[in-house]
Amino acid sequence: MREYAETLAKGFDYLRCDFYELDGEVYFSELTVYPLSGLGGSNPHLVQRYNANWDLRKSWVLTTQQHGWRRIYVNALRRWLEKEGVAHCEESSRV
Repeated sequence: MREYAETLAKGFDYLRCDFYELDGEVYFSELTVYPLSGLGGSNPHLVQRYNANWDLRKSWVLTTQQHGWRRIYVNALRRWLEKEGVAHCEESSRV
């Protein structure tokens, strides 16, 4: 699973790869490009802790021109950050 994850993560500064092992077989589940992906602002204290250590807006994936599915994802992520996340990032980075 680690080898698969390392291969999939090439070109990303962070990528969580979820796999499951069942009866000796490895199954892929999902990829997540930042620690709180899917959680948004569900726990403000947790969001602050993550954001204080990493400004997602400065990540490789958001500062490098992307193509294909990455471009679609990055554009959606930028819209979300502009709408909801930027204020959290700016506030948290001052903690």
